[in-house]
Amino acid sequence: MIAAYRHPDPAAGRELMVKLIESLSAGVPRPLVEIAKLGRTLSKRAADVLAYFDRPGTSNGPTEAIKAAWSTCAAPPSASATSPTTSPDPYSRQADSDPDYTLHW
Repeated sequence: MIAAYRHPDPAAGRELMVKLIESLSAGVPRPLVEIAKLGRTLSKRAADVLAYFDRPGTSNGPTEAIKAAWSTCAAPPSASATSPTTSPDPYSRQADSDPDYTLHW
C-alpha cells in the first residue's frame, strides 16, 4: 500500500493499489480477521481510494477544501466566546480566588 502511494508514476501506483485491493478481497485465510476486514473496506471504498491516483499532487483533498473554506470565513470564533448552552468557567472569575490563600505542602 505504501509503495503504491509513494510510486512516482500515478498510473503505476494505481495499478499496484488495484492489485492490492483484489488480493485482499479474496483468498485471505480465515484467522486473519483484520486483514479480511481491510480487504472488504478497500473493496467498498475502491473508487475513493483509487481517486487519489487520478488527481496527482493532491493528498487530503477534503481536508484542504475544509481549510480553504474556513479561511474565507468572516471571523473565526474568539477564545472568549461562549456557547449559548454553556456558562463561563466558574473558576475564571476574580471573586472566586482568595489572594491570601497559601498552599501548604
